[in-house]
Amino acid sequence: MTDLTEGQRLYAIGDVHGRLDLLDAMLARVRAHLAVRPHDRPRVICLGDYVDRGPDSRGVIEALIALKASDLPAEFLLGNHDSYIDAYLKDPHWYDRTYHWLHSAMGGAATLASYGVAGASEAEPDATREAFAKAFPDNHRDFIDACAWWVRIGGYGFVHAGIRPGVPLEDQTRDDCIWIREPFLSCKDDFGFKVVHGHTIVP
Repeated sequence: MTDLTEGQRLYAIGDVHGRLDLLDAMLARVRAHLAVRPHDRPRVICLGDYVDRGPDSRGVIEALIALKASDLPAEFLLGNHDSYIDAYLKDPHWYDRTYHWLHSAMGGAATLASYGVAGASEAEPDATREAFAKAFPDNHRDFIDACAWWVRIGGYGFVHAGIRPGVPLEDQTRDDCIWIREPFLSCKDDFGFKVVHGHTIVP
């Protein structure tokens, strides 16, 4: 029988959305579990959407950069919310879905506020672009840029949103990996591995 985890113990962490308090608590639980039940090959997979809505997106990115440099191996996937940071810096007026990043439904203004840039509004998105560009550290941008779209480990495929049925994992598009819902969520096909994802709120 194939080892579904390739001999590793896997911990997946879903959408954090600026909640450093919950991320800290989750990582503490992972370390506590490892202390009680040691394993020589643990691995954390963070499923994306590190920013927006919550009060401390900056703190979350700092914590994930620290995790990346720690003794606990970790993988970091790109979420749709994370992708808006670079898009906003390139063109503050651009958006590709129903809402602009700074709309309250998306929560981008909370991300800017966590970097000390207050008053961000979708009505005047360019008004806060330069301040955010100055406040957003290069290593934070490097962290987001380095996030993968997906990772395959044994019998599991990890991705932020899901995958397009009928398309091999290595051929999935960035847009589908970070945005897809249907037809993925209702698909009953056997992909050959179990897809572990975030993005869509479920009970």
